[in-house]
Amino acid sequence: MQENIETVIILAGGEGKRLRPFTEHTPKPMINLFDKPLLEHIIHILEKKGIKQVILAISYKAGKIIEYFEKKKDEFSVKIDYSIEKTPLGTGGAIRLALSKCTNQKDVLVINGDSIFIVDLKNMYDLHKKNNALVTIGVTITDDISASGAVKLSGPVITEFIEKPMIKKRGLINAGVYLINLSILNKFPKEEKFSFEKDFLEKESKNNTIYSYLIDEFYTVNDMEQYKEMVKKLNDRRLI
Repeated sequence: MQENIETVIILAGGEGKRLRPFTEHTPKPMINLFDKPLLEHIIHILEKKGIKQVILAISYKAGKIIEYFEKKKDEFSVKIDYSIEKTPLGTGGAIRLALSKCTNQKDVLVINGDSIFIVDLKNMYDLHKKNNALVTIGVTITDDISASGAVKLSGPVITEFIEKPMIKKRGLINAGVYLINLSILNKFPKEEKFSFEKDFLEKESKNNTIYSYLIDEFYTVNDMEQYKEMVKKLNDRRLI
């Protein structure tokens, strides 16, 4: 039985249009953060958690990401592999393509390449297995759920995803941190291109197979305001 998470898929194909001009010639996960690409910080954090393999799911300006990490691969203890979308496949299609590289594993972690989070991954995985979950999603508390997709819970089970509610209030949101059982491939839509969140998670939540796990800290960078906030908070916390 798989005891620990060994492989992480990082979704790093986004254009980051709301971060221009930073992303005019640079993929969103490669924006500079304390003199290193954000994606490099994420991989170093995963190294410290004992991860052995990282699969970068890439599309937009994929060559720049490959060139950078191939030059620096000897500096990492993790094996870095690439899952390249020839045409954009949506988050679901990108995950399915990357999962094809995950052999001899029952569960993998899927995260976004524009976020840094702090979580007890071992405890999260233990609960994932105990619950026999198809997906365990890292959730986080925010003061304004209207800016993100909120989640509704029954105990630890996610029963509904609410797409950007109109009301500004404090609540739980999906942080884009997914522990996934590979049996999920049998439930994915047949279409090559699909949204993991809208075309799969929203429908699957009716089956009580998706569980939540509260992560300790979460920082993302969808626009310039969030970028500035991430820089300030990470600098204050000395997390990286």
